[in-house]
Amino acid sequence: MINFFIRKISLYLMFTVFIMLLISCGSKSDDNNDSNEVAKVSYLTATAKSHKITLTWPVSSAIQCADFKITQKTGENPANESDGIPISLISVDTGDTECSLCVSELTTGEELANGITYHYAVYNKDPDKNLYSGGTFASATPFSLFTEITFDSTRKSADIPSDLTAVKTTGDGQNIFLGTGGHGLLFSTDSGSTWSQKTKDNGLADKTINAVWINSDASRIYLATDKGVSVSTDSGSTWTTHPVAVGEAVCIKARKIAALSDGSKLFAATEEGLAISADNGATWTISEMTNIDNLFISTDDSRIFYLEHWSHSIKVSTDGGATFQTLYISGTNDYTAYIYDLWSDGTNIVTVSKGGVSVSTDGGSNWSHKTVTDWPVSELNDVSTGSVAVYNAGGIFKIIASAFTDESDAAGLFMSADSGENWTNKTKSDGISSLVIKEIAASSDLEKVYLATPAGLSYSANSGSSWSKKAASTALGGDRIERVAVSSDGTSIYAATNGGLSISKDSGATWINKTDDPSGSGLSYVNPNDLWLSGSGATSKLYVTSQYYTPGASSGTCSISVDDGSTWTSPCSVFPYADIAASDDGQYIYAVDGNMHISDDSGVSFIQESLPGYLTNVQGVWTSSTGEMVYIASYEGLGISNDYGSNWTIKTVSDGLGSTEIYGVWGNSDGSVVYAATQNGLSSSIDSGATWTNKTFGDEAYQYLTRVFVTKDGKGIFCICRYNDTFHFSVDSGATWTTYVTDDGVSVPVDVKAKEDNSRVFISTYADGIIYKDL
Repeated sequence: MINFFIRKISLYLMFTVFIMLLISCGSKSDDNNDSNEVAKVSYLTATAKSHKITLTWPVSSAIQCADFKITQKTGENPANESDGIPISLISVDTGDTECSLCVSELTTGEELANGITYHYAVYNKDPDKNLYSGGTFASATPFSLFTEITFDSTRKSADIPSDLTAVKTTGDGQNIFLGTGGHGLLFSTDSGSTWSQKTKDNGLADKTINAVWINSDASRIYLATDKGVSVSTDSGSTWTTHPVAVGEAVCIKARKIAALSDGSKLFAATEEGLAISADNGATWTISEMTNIDNLFISTDDSRIFYLEHWSHSIKVSTDGGATFQTLYISGTNDYTAYIYDLWSDGTNIVTVSKGGVSVSTDGGSNWSHKTVTDWPVSELNDVSTGSVAVYNAGGIFKIIASAFTDESDAAGLFMSADSGENWTNKTKSDGISSLVIKEIAASSDLEKVYLATPAGLSYSANSGSSWSKKAASTALGGDRIERVAVSSDGTSIYAATNGGLSISKDSGATWINKTDDPSGSGLSYVNPNDLWLSGSGATSKLYVTSQYYTPGASSGTCSISVDDGSTWTSPCSVFPYADIAASDDGQYIYAVDGNMHISDDSGVSFIQESLPGYLTNVQGVWTSSTGEMVYIASYEGLGISNDYGSNWTIKTVSDGLGSTEIYGVWGNSDGSVVYAATQNGLSSSIDSGATWTNKTFGDEAYQYLTRVFVTKDGKGIFCICRYNDTFHFSVDSGATWTTYVTDDGVSVPVDVKAKEDNSRVFISTYADGIIYKDL
C-alpha cells in the first residue's frame, strides 16, 4: 500500500513538472511572439487654445520622453510614425510622469491656424529593439476669443499686399506668383488682372514666403518659408508641407529654393548648408555645410550655383549637386566679392555685384564687367540684396537689375538692351512702386517685367518703358499695427500700420490705405507710428506721426487731415518717434520723442519745450479738449501742466503712483480724471492728479502696463500689459476686472481703444493686425 502511494505521488510530481514545463515553454513562446511588439501609449490628450495645441500623455519612469515620436496631419490621423509632419518635444513636467509640448513653438510653424483641425499621433519607441509602437491619436481645433480684422479677411481680387518678398513668372508672362511677408502666396493666371491667394489655411508651411520656384508651365511650385517647404504639383490647387529636416525634429529656415526642371531634385539654401531632396521635400540631406544666402539653377539644368553668406562667393556644381567648386570671376574686388544674384543658361552667366554687372559668355572662364551709372551698392550689410533678369537674343543681352544696401541707398531699377554697355534708370517717378526691389521676374522675351517691392507689385508690358503698379487699396497696409483709433460708435477705425495708415468707415469690413504721396493725398512717410483723433463729425481732425530711417539717424513728420484722411498736410518734420495729442479745435498739438514738442498754431510750427530736469525720457502725452491741461508720461514720473505746457509739476510713487516709470496716460475731456499706465499697475486720479490710487493685477508680470484707454463715461477701462502680452479691462469703473492672455488670442498687443458704449474693444497688434471682441 505504501509503495502504491509512493508510486502515485511520484506520478503526480512528474505530471506537475511536465505541466510546468509546458507552461514555461508556452510563456517562452509568447515572449518570442511579443518580442517585436512595443506597448502603445494608453492615452493622448490634445488641448486647443489660440494658434496653439498642447499635447499630454502618460509615461512610466522607465521610459524617457525622448523615446517618443509625434506626428501631425490635417484632414486625417497619421497612418504611421513616418506619416505627417514630425513634432519636437518641448518640455517634460517636473514629476516626469507626463510629456507635453506646445505646437505653436514647434518646427511645424510659427503658430497654428485657428479654425483648422489638427490630428496627432504619438508612437513609443523601444531603443533596444529600435521599433515603434502603434499610434495613439488625438485631435483639436485652435480657436481665439478675439476676431481678427486683417488683410487676409478683407482683400479683394485686385488688391496686392505691400510686403512682397518674391516674384516668379512663366515664360509667357501670364502666370505670376508672389511671395509675401505675411499674407502667404498670391498668384495670377491672367497677367495680374485677377488674383488668388493661398495661406496656412490651405496647407502652406507659413504665411511668410521667402522664395518661390515654378517650372516652365507652373504645374509644379515650391515655396521656401521659415518653417519649411510647401509643395504643389497641381498648379497651386493643393499643397503639401515638409520641414527642411535632417534626422528627427530638426527644422531649418529655407531662404531660397530651386529645382531641376523635371522636379527630380529640390535644393534649399539655408544657414546650415545646401539642403537637397529627391522626394519633393519629404526627406533631406545637407551638403556644403556653410551659410548660404542664394542659389540658382541654370535654365538648362546643367549647373547649380549657390552664394555663400557675407563673402557671397559663387560655388558651382556640374554633377547635380554632388560636388561644388568655386567659380572665380576675374576683375577687381568690387566684381569678385559681394555677389547678390546671378542668371545663367548654362553657357552664359550674368551676375549682380557690389561693382555692377558682370557677364561671361563661356561658362565663367572669361568675364567682362559693366559699371552701372549711380549703382547704389557700396558696401555689404545684413539687408543687402539684388536681383537680375536676362534675355539673350543672339548674344546680345537685355539685362534688368537692382541692388541696394538699405532703403536710403536704393536707386530703383537699372536696364540695359546692349549687354550692359549703356543703362537707363527707372525710379518712382517712372511709376515703379518702390526704389527697393526684392526680386525681378520677366517673360522669356523680357517684354513683361514684374517687380516685387515693399510697396506692392510693379509691372511693365513693354520691356520697362512704362510702368503700372498694384497695391492693397481695400485692406490693411500691414499686419503690424502700431496704434489704433476708433470713433465713438465704432464705425470708423484708423490703424497706423507698418505699410501705411489704413482707414475703414464700415467697422473694418473694407479699407483704404494711405502711404507716402507727394500730391498730398497720402502721408509724408509710409510708416505711421501714432495717431490722434480729435473732435467729432464734420469738425473731426486726424493727426498721424510717421518715422523714416536713414543710416545713423531717423527723422519724422506730423501729417494732419481734416477730411477723414482723404487729403493731408505735413506742417512739420521734427520728431522721429512720437506720441501725439491735440485739442479738439486742433490749435494745440503736443508730440513727444523723449522730449516735448508743442504747436499752438495748428501744426504750422513746433517748438521743443524745455522740460524740468526731473522729467526725462518722455514716453506718452495726453491733452484735454481745450489743450490747456497736459499730462506727459516719463521715466521719472507723471508731468502735469495746466497752462498749455508752460509750467510743470511732477507726481511720483510718493504721491501714490504705482511706479516712477510711466509709459502711457489717458484722461477725460477736462482733465479731472486721469489714468497712468505704470511699471507697477494702473494708477488713477479723480482730482486732476492731486491724489492717486493704484490697481495691480495679481501676478507680478502683469503689472508692467504700457497703454491705457478709458471711455468718456468712465466705466470702460482698458489696459495693455506689454511685458507679457496680456490685456486687462473693466466695464464697471474698475470694480471688477477681466484678463486675457496670448492663449486667448491676444498676440503681442500694442494699443487699445473701445466703443464709447463699452460694447466692443479693439486691440492693435504686432503680428495679427487689429483684433476685437464684443464685451
